[in-house]
Amino acid sequence: MLPYIYQLLSCRTRLRRLLPFYLLFLPVALSAQVISGVVRDGSQGGKNLPVPGANVYWLGTTQGVSTDTEGKFRLAKPSESAHQLIISFVGYHTDTVSITGQTYLEVSLKSALQLNEVTVRANSTYISSIEPIKN
Repeated sequence: MLPYIYQLLSCRTRLRRLLPFYLLFLPVALSAQVISGVVRDGSQGGKNLPVPGANVYWLGTTQGVSTDTEGKFRLAKPSESAHQLIISFVGYHTDTVSITGQTYLEVSLKSALQLNEVTVRANSTYISSIEPIKN
């Protein structure tokens, strides 16, 4: 039993000696680059409304997220080879953003829809249940 106690104590002593080094390198290990930001509607007459549900993903990968109800997203960078984010949403032009060290992005998507004026006209037809339609 005594050798196990000595092993345990020597292990704790080694851990205590190495703890400062672990604490020194912990932020580096945990700082895998995370990109966050917000996607806004750049075509609402300057209102900059958020775009909920927009797709944000890395070019050439399957890693991506959808924006929340406030248009915000948070996405980890998968590797050093991924440098371009694709932002897309139905009814908007897809945007590609090159990442060169940024950790926060504000993206404005431009509307792809150009609607013209629509006029609706209707004729009224009255059908009586007392006098049915005759052929």
